[in-house]
Amino acid sequence: MAETDGLRAAMIAGDGDASSADASVLSAVELPVIREETTWLFGAAMPPAWRLAVWQGPGATLWWDVSAPETDLGIVVTDATTALPWIGDVFGEGVSRLLRSQGEPPAEAFALVRQTPLATAARDVALARWRQAWWPASREKLVPPLDPRLLAAERADALDRLHKSTTSAALTDTAALDSARDDLAAAQRRFSRVDDLALHRAPERTRAPLSGTVPIDVSPIPHGVVDAAAEARWHIAFQGAVPWINLEILAAPRFANEAPPEPDLHASFAEINAELTLTDGAWRAEQPVPLHVLTDPPSDGTLVLYLPGRETRRPSPDAAELIRIAHERLVAPMSPSEAEAASRAIV
Repeated sequence: MAETDGLRAAMIAGDGDASSADASVLSAVELPVIREETTWLFGAAMPPAWRLAVWQGPGATLWWDVSAPETDLGIVVTDATTALPWIGDVFGEGVSRLLRSQGEPPAEAFALVRQTPLATAARDVALARWRQAWWPASREKLVPPLDPRLLAAERADALDRLHKSTTSAALTDTAALDSARDDLAAAQRRFSRVDDLALHRAPERTRAPLSGTVPIDVSPIPHGVVDAAAEARWHIAFQGAVPWINLEILAAPRFANEAPPEPDLHASFAEINAELTLTDGAWRAEQPVPLHVLTDPPSDGTLVLYLPGRETRRPSPDAAELIRIAHERLVAPMSPSEAEAASRAIV
């Protein structure tokens, strides 16, 4: 445990300028407040799921918009009685005072939310989880993958600060802290030797006469399987007298020599249902198609990626918006993992 804690401290300290781990108390923010029966809503409307960093405590959920986490945040209180013992320590007495009130807040009501060190730690836990779930690694748009060691270190460090900054049992998630420490130790063992951290550009492709690109629906598959900015490229080629369609989708770039995921990936597009195989950094498939595609090629529509038997769907992200956020972070990193990735980015 001590060795893992020392490694985490060294990783965080190595990029101190980019980490919010040692940040002092942040400035207060005024948030609009409304009450809907027993639920209190602080802040503007929530951003979409792929732009949302969340920390959940007893009776309340805290959220930050990753495009501007210093100022765009909110609180959803579903059980004021359960949240009251701890929420004032995180965001100040102004929030607690409103929750203790019996009546409806006046129209145009605002709460002064003070972002204490506890709020900073909770935010950093939420942002670390967001990076693991949504960071848009892309060879197409030159966004490097993040170092799994630093990702685990950031999460463990933020949970540790949350644990040490309060005596409230509601805020000390020992199981989550132990899990983050285990992830950090596993990542350090896995990447104790890293030989190649370069991010390579996506290969140039020639356009065949019967070819095109179509957007991809990635909501049925896990994050990190395909390039965050990839489109599906297709072209028609003859094998003997039979036309075959060839599909290609860039795989997500991996950190160093990290093994790629190997899901049972399939694609559904126009009249085509095909199993894809990962070769040379791309998911590929080919299969025969009817002759009418020569005069009516599949130029429109969306290619859907799916795993047979998997029913779970995640929110479909706005890839361009995620890429924009990632590029901003590579210019002005907000964490050690982002700063390290910026050192590998091609500008």
